[in-house]
Amino acid sequence: MELTDATRELNIVVVGDDFCGKSCLIGSYLTNEFSDEYRPNMHETHFTEITLKGKRYNLNIHDIPGSDSYCKVHPCDYPQANCFIVCFAINDENSLKNIQTKWIPEIKHSCPEASFILVGTKSDLKNSPSQPVIPLVQCKAQCKSIGVKSFLECSAKTNEGAQKVFETTIKTVLKPVKRKPGKSQQCKCYCSIT
Repeated sequence: MELTDATRELNIVVVGDDFCGKSCLIGSYLTNEFSDEYRPNMHETHFTEITLKGKRYNLNIHDIPGSDSYCKVHPCDYPQANCFIVCFAINDENSLKNIQTKWIPEIKHSCPEASFILVGTKSDLKNSPSQPVIPLVQCKAQCKSIGVKSFLECSAKTNEGAQKVFETTIKTVLKPVKRKPGKSQQCKCYCSIT
């Protein structure tokens, strides 16, 4: 893809626990197809182009593994991030709890001024009577407690909401963020891989 004056490059980092549906969301968005085959990854970057409101964007979508065994590697991808998509599975309360106890603190430590949106994946499970899901009011309360402005639900399986997740991410990047005076806009990276 050739960059033109009218094309802006954006780095989007997608984080969340293993098995929460991050990779399926990305795959569904990029290919309009769903695969329920689990493919563990250390880190993958996907590239695509999107036109939104007449403007072109090259998206570099970084799929970060959720396993604690990679926690020292995560911040290596954070400094270039324009926005984070923080995912949890709507049928897994632990993945929602880890948003507040693991993912948001990790992002805020490395990138205190970062923009992020919260995404509840696997929304198709709401239609399954045998699958209990986290009530929407609980998800919205979590958003409020961590200061997230945008919360979306999506299903990679049905592709419902996947496009909106990435469009909202771009809009979040483009919104002017009120920064505290004297605060650096750059992320801190304390990356050491041993």
